[in-house]
Amino acid sequence: MNDLIVDRHAIIGGDTNLRGNTAIGGDLRVEGWLEAPNIKGALKGLYASAEILMTQWPRPEPGWFALVGDTLPATLFRSEDGKWVNCGVAPESFSVDMQQFKQLLQLESLRAEKAEQNLHTAIQETEASLHTAMKNTESTLQTTLTAAETALQKALEKSEQQFSEALDTVGTIVGKTVNRLFDRTLLTQSTGYPGTNINTARYVADMRMKWKDGDRLEKVVLDITNISEANTVMSKVAVFDSEGKLRSVNDLGILRTPGRHEFDVSAYEIEVNSGWHVAVRGVGYCNKPNDSYFYDFEARAYLPDYAYAFEITVSRRCLDESVMPPSVQRVVALAEDMKTDSNRLRVLCLGNSFTQNAIGYVPFIIEKLAPKLKLTIAMACIDGAGLVQQYASLTGGTQYLDGIAYSPKPYTYYKHTFGTTVWSSASGRLAENVLTDEEWDVVTMQQNGSNAFKDYDIYYAPYLMKAQLAALSYLKPGVRFGWLLTHGAYSDNLDILYTRWQGTADNAATVTERSMATEMFPYGTAVENLRAAVGSGATSDTPGLMADTFHLQEGLGCLCAAYTMALSLMRLAGLNTGVLGDTTRPDAAWIAARGIPGTQYGSSGTVTGITETNCRLAQTAAQLAVLHPYRLSSII
Repeated sequence: MNDLIVDRHAIIGGDTNLRGNTAIGGDLRVEGWLEAPNIKGALKGLYASAEILMTQWPRPEPGWFALVGDTLPATLFRSEDGKWVNCGVAPESFSVDMQQFKQLLQLESLRAEKAEQNLHTAIQETEASLHTAMKNTESTLQTTLTAAETALQKALEKSEQQFSEALDTVGTIVGKTVNRLFDRTLLTQSTGYPGTNINTARYVADMRMKWKDGDRLEKVVLDITNISEANTVMSKVAVFDSEGKLRSVNDLGILRTPGRHEFDVSAYEIEVNSGWHVAVRGVGYCNKPNDSYFYDFEARAYLPDYAYAFEITVSRRCLDESVMPPSVQRVVALAEDMKTDSNRLRVLCLGNSFTQNAIGYVPFIIEKLAPKLKLTIAMACIDGAGLVQQYASLTGGTQYLDGIAYSPKPYTYYKHTFGTTVWSSASGRLAENVLTDEEWDVVTMQQNGSNAFKDYDIYYAPYLMKAQLAALSYLKPGVRFGWLLTHGAYSDNLDILYTRWQGTADNAATVTERSMATEMFPYGTAVENLRAAVGSGATSDTPGLMADTFHLQEGLGCLCAAYTMALSLMRLAGLNTGVLGDTTRPDAAWIAARGIPGTQYGSSGTVTGITETNCRLAQTAAQLAVLHPYRLSSII
């Protein structure tokens, strides 16, 4: 084929395959991709070794050069007769045409700028969508809350109305029954004060006991004061069932003299059943001109081998016939209690002297803050007992830990029953004795202070669940297990005490995950909160609110722990009562009068740390510990 010469423009629509060399006299513009295995350029790059360079470019052309080395400056190699030759020098710098790199950099910059614009647009659109969604959610939530508040308010109003109607109904029944008992109408007498009068009223003394079916009333005693010839007291003894229906009534006669009056009522065969209550109904009035008033008197009823006391307290006051006497209100409240028994709580704590530190003040704090909560609380203690000792005592078998044998031991048993004023104690009690003493609602356990912060798998896991299962065989269905999170101990260094408490708290959190304990009593966290607030000041014999290096000292330390326990128990009973503002201020006489178990007075023999400021701090520490049981909370 002859040579092809084109003098004018040529347009080739398809693919072109050129064999041989091609020379282009003018500019070459490539609008698509340029693909070429070899592009001539003098500098061929930096290589780690001459062998790699020669492998990459085996036939160097004239004018080529390259660098060999790990970093710059590197050894210069040049092309000579188709081979690479080491020049033996390492030049400091090179002049390289950067135009191509500049173009690439500009292109990448344009791409990055476009990507940033797209991202900014996407962010704006997302923010707008999120803002719209939040507004919609807020509106929906507000509507839901408003509807819920309205429904709750209506429910509360309805409940209050129903409760009020129920009280009125029971009060009317009891009031009419009282009138029938005395077969008299109310007498209105002038008090001598303008615009007031006072009614002769039938006041009711109510007594509800733990009756057993078939129990019979033996005797009634009336101690009457302020009676004179011008006065009269009429009394009857009556038995009502839990619905307020009269079951039995017997006349005790008319009394005109002060003093103690005993009535043997065994011949009446007054029988009571479980859930019923006994009432001594009394009418007392004064006939002196311009001086009408009621009497204070006390009545006691006796069962075989038992004696129960109760009072009627009345004072000079103006009464309207429609007002329900306080004693009748008590009948209604007691009837409600008998129906639900929802304000009763029975708690057994298996532990050691740390248990006594934390619980000794508790029943007396709850008595003030929640007087309607019928709390029975007991402690079954073995000195220094940890989980391994508890397991041994609950199962009756010897256990081993750290090379030490733990044989079964009996408990010292402390108990406080609702309505009593002191703790009782008994020694030598076996596990079965304490577990079956009451139908316990909650049974708590704890680790001893020397092992509480140590490895869970060694000091907790082998014993805790087994101990709970052993106890469960003696307990009623529905019982709950609790856990006492104890205070850091066995040091007079606050930093060490903090570290040990934190280990104890971490293990306590694991207890709720790996055992049957569902109720947490974090008194140790409250103590640590308080330690951080008061520091090592003169609030105890040993820094850390302790009498020694492990027992909480009587006073601030024990009070803080007791606040936490009381608050946890009230929450457990469904009460929304707090401890802030409580006025309990224990001193040595207060502690001794109540028979507080396991007292730790320290070397001074006194109660320490009880100031108004410290007590407020202790209350705050307890509140925060219940909210955050496993971490430290700042209280100042």
